[in-house]
Amino acid sequence: SMVAKRAEKELRRFVDEHPYVQFAYLTTLEGTKITHNVTQLADKGKFEKIGLHEDFSDREWFTQPLATGDVCVTDFYSSKITGRLCITASAPVWRGEETVGVLGLDFKFEDMARLHPVEGTAPIYVEED
Repeated sequence: SMVAKRAEKELRRFVDEHPYVQFAYLTTLEGTKITHNVTQLADKGKFEKIGLHEDFSDREWFTQPLATGDVCVTDFYSSKITGRLCITASAPVWRGEETVGVLGLDFKFEDMARLHPVEGTAPIYVEED
């Protein structure tokens, strides 16, 4: 939803359920952030300098989904806010056939890496042809 309050509620639920998400946000087609900062509670104060209506129109994670109509995943970077190693995943938001915004999620790499054990991973099953 492009209704900020409704989007914030859904983003808050998502961030609470996924502790490896550092920051979640929704922008307009012009790159203006329309949601208040949705972060892990422990990081909330660190994100105060990113205000409502921040302009993200020059960011790759914003421009790429609008240009391609597809998901964008950035290279690793060190967060200027938390200092953590992160990646950003973003995607266009659609209303029917029309793109109406961009959803962005910043992921804490170290926390994500802990989710997947190196040894003893479960087998992957595929259907027979």
